[in-house]
Amino acid sequence: MIKRLFKNPLFLIGFIFTSVLFTSSVLYQLIGHDKIPEKIFYSREGRIIGTAPLSPAQAPPLGTDKRGHNLAAMLLIGAKYTLGITVVVTVTRMLFSFLFGWLYGMYLTRYQKTLTRFFDGVNFVPMTLLAYVILFPILEGNGFYGTFKYSIVERQIIEIIILVMIGIPTISIEVGNKICEIKEHEFINSAKVLGANRVQIFWREILPHLAPHLSIVSIQQAIQVLLLLVHLGVLNLFFGGTQVFMQLNGEREYESVSNEWSGLLGLYHDQYMTNPWLFIAPVAAFTVTIVFCNFILEGTKKAVKVKECITDSKFPDRAVQNVEPDQKDFSFLK
Repeated sequence: MIKRLFKNPLFLIGFIFTSVLFTSSVLYQLIGHDKIPEKIFYSREGRIIGTAPLSPAQAPPLGTDKRGHNLAAMLLIGAKYTLGITVVVTVTRMLFSFLFGWLYGMYLTRYQKTLTRFFDGVNFVPMTLLAYVILFPILEGNGFYGTFKYSIVERQIIEIIILVMIGIPTISIEVGNKICEIKEHEFINSAKVLGANRVQIFWREILPHLAPHLSIVSIQQAIQVLLLLVHLGVLNLFFGGTQVFMQLNGEREYESVSNEWSGLLGLYHDQYMTNPWLFIAPVAAFTVTIVFCNFILEGTKKAVKVKECITDSKFPDRAVQNVEPDQKDFSFLK
């Protein structure tokens, strides 16, 4: 299946884009030490003639923020955090969901209807709202003292745990239902007749059919995590914490403790009318990344379909044929 994935152009384009983006961000940290260039215009006499924020026309390619920091460099620095968070949350979700889904599909089948109905009701609770309610007292700093209740490492770990936990129930039920669906096939009954136990049936018979489905679910979860980060960013909850500063006029000013994309999105979403490039740049970064992740998803779906077609062609005798019995097919005793 891996060979078919890399032969698929959609998967290959998406994989190359995300890999190059993440690698470039890591290399910039190793070589450039995440230094953010500042752009200020001076006259021949040494006077400042241009003040931040500068538009993309004045400071290409994406302009600067109100502190004169190059926006393209900030997005490049934040790429490794955004993609890293997405991968960590997705992989952890899938590991725990695989475990709970296995328990549910192999040993708790009798409770399938009850559990499915319960978690179908839980799905109506918006994941963004649930994450916001839980994370707000943890990630938002004190506006007067600029302090947090937890350290930055503790905040990051807690946020990752919460983002993982809110997705586990739904994925576990989906995995468990898929296992129950596979168990209905005839080859599972044949394995039981031959004396295979539950562990052998799962690893030898169910897992090969379950693995392609898990790969698709994993990519879907990665896209969902990216969208969740976007929503939390708009709500001013940034990864690692939201630094809050009270202005003299009573307004609250937010600042991210890192250059993660959702933090940049939350910082500048209120400047869409005055300095639109500040808001459009992180939105475009998220949008392009999600589009290429969808390329990976569609390529994976096509590879899975090709695998299913190949499997069916190898076993043409699996097709059930309706044949009318004939008297010549039997030998009657006299």
